[in-house]
Amino acid sequence: MSIDHFPPRGGWPERIAAALLRGSLQLLLKPVFSPRVPIPFQRLWLKGGPHHAAAARHALRGRSPGRRAG
Repeated sequence: MSIDHFPPRGGWPERIAAALLRGSLQLLLKPVFSPRVPIPFQRLWLKGGPHHAAAARHALRGRSPGRRAG
């Protein structure tokens, strides 16, 4: 079994669009799905997007797995 390599199609417009999409994914998704972010916050962020993430952040403040109340 061999791996087939395909040359990229299109010219500079597709390369610019691809770079913008990769950059936006890195800016928006990587910080949210890092191990430092609690899973309940990630689930709320996925449900409602960034607008609900602010409310979720306030609801989850102080309830991360590494902290204990009191």
